[in-house]
Amino acid sequence: MRKQLIGLLWVSILIGAASTALAQNPLTADEAETLVTNSTNSKKVIKVIQDRGVGFTVSRNYIENLKRKGVKENVLAALCVAATGPLSKDQLIVLLKSGMPDESLAALVKNRRLTFKPSDDDLDEFRGLGAGDQLATALQNSQWIIETLSNRKLIPGTAAAAHPGPYQDSAGSKVDPPVPVYHPSPQYTKEARQARISGNVSMNIVVNEKGEVTDATVVRGLGYGLDESALRAVKSWKFKPARRDGTPIAAKVTVEVSFVLDAQDLPGIQQ
Repeated sequence: MRKQLIGLLWVSILIGAASTALAQNPLTADEAETLVTNSTNSKKVIKVIQDRGVGFTVSRNYIENLKRKGVKENVLAALCVAATGPLSKDQLIVLLKSGMPDESLAALVKNRRLTFKPSDDDLDEFRGLGAGDQLATALQNSQWIIETLSNRKLIPGTAAAAHPGPYQDSAGSKVDPPVPVYHPSPQYTKEARQARISGNVSMNIVVNEKGEVTDATVVRGLGYGLDESALRAVKSWKFKPARRDGTPIAAKVTVEVSFVLDAQDLPGIQQ
């Protein structure tokens, strides 16, 4: 009973915070779980998620944990939409099950892109869940992001987005995408910090057979010196090279670098 009361108290705080300066700080995984599992008012919960956004990866394990706790599909969908970075297969399945219109899903895929390369089996599965022609076309044409890394310190071997698995190219060969093994974080610039700029810098890069970045071009930037900072960092990255049928090959892929402000940089947030 005491634990339930504490959970309800936190829900009231989180809902109230949606209209205060605290709303500028995205929900953490623990805050989001407390919110969605202790409130029966889905409309208010979704409003808080939309206002605050989420500052964590909505992973398969996270989704499955909330499902076991009885969280509704429309609330799970709100978390997936509010998340930043490319969409995972599990997030797409949640959004399809929630009944999100095909046109809206197609636009979301085009804007966010994917952490995986959809196979024919994936497309069949999505159509079975209600995907229409617009979404199917968006999935087939979408870029897939091999990695999203942050300016914050990372635990070696982890990242904000899961590594995509192997796929077959047009010739039927098995291709394993390159995987970052050394990825120093970019530095926030003084100008961007003062202007409270955050978000993702998206780049097309070429990784050669030795796992070295030989070319990098910004395709969607943030300005304020963050694009240059991201380029400097990415050009120093080292990869396990892509392989075709086990043979190392050069590959052109898309990566994203996420710039995240710390709490002390946000107005109204005290440490």
